[in-house]
Amino acid sequence: MIHKIAAIIVTFNRKELLKLCLAYVGKQTYPPVVVYIIDNASSDGTDSWIHTNGFDGTKEGIEYRYIRMSENIGGAGGFYTGLKTAYEAKDKFDAFWLLDDDGLPEPYQLEKLQERLGERDYLSPLVVAKEDQSRISFGAKPKIQDFLNEKEVKNGMVDNVAFPFNGVLYSRKLVRQVGYPIKEMFIWGDEANYHWRCKENGFSAAVVVDAIHVHPADRQQQETVFGKRKIVVPKQDWKLYCYIRNMMYNIRTLHLFRHPIWYVLQLVFCYFIYFTFYSFNWRSLSIVYRAMWDGVRMDMNRLEAYR
Repeated sequence: MIHKIAAIIVTFNRKELLKLCLAYVGKQTYPPVVVYIIDNASSDGTDSWIHTNGFDGTKEGIEYRYIRMSENIGGAGGFYTGLKTAYEAKDKFDAFWLLDDDGLPEPYQLEKLQERLGERDYLSPLVVAKEDQSRISFGAKPKIQDFLNEKEVKNGMVDNVAFPFNGVLYSRKLVRQVGYPIKEMFIWGDEANYHWRCKENGFSAAVVVDAIHVHPADRQQQETVFGKRKIVVPKQDWKLYCYIRNMMYNIRTLHLFRHPIWYVLQLVFCYFIYFTFYSFNWRSLSIVYRAMWDGVRMDMNRLEAYR
């Protein structure tokens, strides 16, 4: 079956990475009909390069639609804008392929994903680390074979696993039912939020193991408390606030844990210990607690105070 697919790429001040990403997208054995490029008001000459090189029109059989935002609205805002624009377009696309500008889809990736659209509405490639392509890019970065052995491959897919917004293909049916990413989340946690909303709407994810997406390894700054408990500690105030707030928002609105209050209390204690005894910084601790409070109250309007 022929599927009409729209690709959505979000970029911000990473012109060289975007160039490479677009080159890989253009080499797909099953190319998208349209590529939406959502530029979060880049200041590195991205817009000039787009116009000079024809990525605001039709190029080698693919139509490129360039949308430059008036301000940086983050990855969440970019994917919200791109997915909403593509879904509401008169083209009536069958599915939507979401990519960050630093991801590199292998030439056969989209072909492999779209082949399974009749079976699933939520299909993810296998995302491998750019620095070491024998490993998964995210989480504990396990060896690919260990990951596949642990998760179990059935009919070329690993069920109930996905790497959201990293070359993932979402059907039109899914977007109609689930809606769009939450733009106010800005960065971090928006992809997890969308993943769990898909799950709560009855859409089961699957990784197509022969669809490969190359992406830089997870760079989240992790610290260890009590020798075993790991917590994420971004260095910039706004990133710390955004990470914690979005995590609390997800815990508040989604069914992520059996005992959410106990989990939150553990986080409160771990961050207190870390910023009091491991790396003394009461300003950062106050940001953590403000972010927790805002996330629990679902107040998504305070990020600008920390940017």
